[in-house]
Amino acid sequence: EINEAFAKASVPDEGSLFFRSTPSWCGEIGDFQGEYLTETLSGFGDFLVPAEGFFQTNPAVATELCSQVTAAVIDSGARRMLELFCGTGGFSLAAAAQKQDLETFGIELSKESIAAAKLNAKGRNLEKRCRFQAGDASSFPQKGNYDTLLLDPPRSGVEKELRELAAEEAAETEAQMQKLPYM
Repeated sequence: EINEAFAKASVPDEGSLFFRSTPSWCGEIGDFQGEYLTETLSGFGDFLVPAEGFFQTNPAVATELCSQVTAAVIDSGARRMLELFCGTGGFSLAAAAQKQDLETFGIELSKESIAAAKLNAKGRNLEKRCRFQAGDASSFPQKGNYDTLLLDPPRSGVEKELRELAAEEAAETEAQMQKLPYM
């Protein structure tokens, strides 16, 4: 049935076709809003994700990951968090929404994901405390005085050079990094 639907589908030359088959135990499939897919995480609200972007494919797992990161950030007493490979900003925004004194700075290579992260922050009135920048994670701001570094790298993991930069940042910063969550 699915293959027949794809065979009959008509897609404009400059458009996208999105399809995701999700078992009922995974939660609801998001809806398109313009060029973004909306994913809803229980307790964390809606997140815009670019059609070509990545978001945890299982909303129940994404919700649990956000819960675990938020709890770790709150328990650590973090006040300034740097998130590398931040995607659409889910972890930073979830933590900042529940920890009013938290400022975050996220870096992600995908410009489309960063645009979505900024929209997600604006939709939560967190754009002053949660900032995002497109760029290579290995070029993260030095001497940022971060007390928490969150790594959510692609499947290939974190390259040696980036691990060394993170260690240098932790050693040189005035406020020693308390936690280094690695998702």
